[in-house]
Amino acid sequence: MAQKTLLGDIIKPREPFSHLTNNERRIYNLLNSMQRGMTHDHIKSVMASSGISTFDNRLRALRQKGWVISRVDGPSGLLLFYAVKPEGV
Repeated sequence: MAQKTLLGDIIKPREPFSHLTNNERRIYNLLNSMQRGMTHDHIKSVMASSGISTFDNRLRALRQKGWVISRVDGPSGLLLFYAVKPEGV
């Protein structure tokens, strides 16, 4: 099943959503609830109280599995992370 990013890109995830760990789902749901991308520091500060250990590894795993992408924001130059939304949503 193809996926559509918030920026309009179409990509195919490598793993089904059901194969994500609970912590990966929590990070994905946070990104998915945002209207625009989030910086690493912003995600980290929001997730700090959730008790997720090795946060960087979880974010990296989500990118490798095709559920999160990152892009450099043009005007600000910040690296922003975006959730990949299911097609048709």
